[in-house]
Amino acid sequence: MSDGTGAVSPLQPRPVDARIAAHWRAFFERGEVFALPVARELSARRLRANTTLLAVLGGLVVAAAVVAVWLFAADAGRPLTYVLLVVVAIAAIAAFIRIASIRRLLAAIRDAPDEYLAVSQAGMRYAGIDFPWAHVVGGLVIDERGTRFAGIRKLTARLMRAAGYSRVQLLLGVDQGTVREYRDRAPGAVRGSFFVSMGSGGPRVALEWGVEPESVDPFTTAVRVSAGDAGVPVIVSSEPSVMHTTIMAIWRGRRPGETEGTR
Repeated sequence: MSDGTGAVSPLQPRPVDARIAAHWRAFFERGEVFALPVARELSARRLRANTTLLAVLGGLVVAAAVVAVWLFAADAGRPLTYVLLVVVAIAAIAAFIRIASIRRLLAAIRDAPDEYLAVSQAGMRYAGIDFPWAHVVGGLVIDERGTRFAGIRKLTARLMRAAGYSRVQLLLGVDQGTVREYRDRAPGAVRGSFFVSMGSGGPRVALEWGVEPESVDPFTTAVRVSAGDAGVPVIVSSEPSVMHTTIMAIWRGRRPGETEGTR
């Protein structure tokens, strides 16, 4: 779909190169499955780094509180000192919460079976759970590897990546009323990678750290071709507005760009 100027709407799937798409189409038509093992060593290193950062941030909060109490008891602190301690504590708590949320996806990788991901003509499998395209409303590939930050955002991005943030993720939305069935099949901490709200939602799959780096792009391309041939739109974007709109749609059981009640 275009916007009237010939440009493809950001809520429509970006076309895959015809030659590459033909390769994957022939692969799937032969009945083959593109399966990827979990990158255990890669993800385990990120999980250890995440643990270390959480410990450091937790210690920073405790230290700020101890210093504030000591200064107050000794009547040695100035107002500006207390303000700075509060700012440090709030920043550390905010970072702690963000890094703890990143840990959820790392734990999902840890608890996934040896076959982490697979895609075939019929659908996709994540951590042993099959998602037939017939019951998937849409998907979103978030790829932030090319995103550039400046200033404090650059420092924050580096910290989050060190903590195991996956810059490449795949989000799927399933038919309304079915997401809990999928989540209930998930092993261990993989359940924590599912978003569930009012019976709708789907999984958030970490690709970076979950599979080897050289497998990320082939997998996302294979998913886009297979899903597209089944009529399931998979959007690729790192644009906040596009990501937000797509997530709000697929995790409410609707296709991207589709208004409520049109399915």
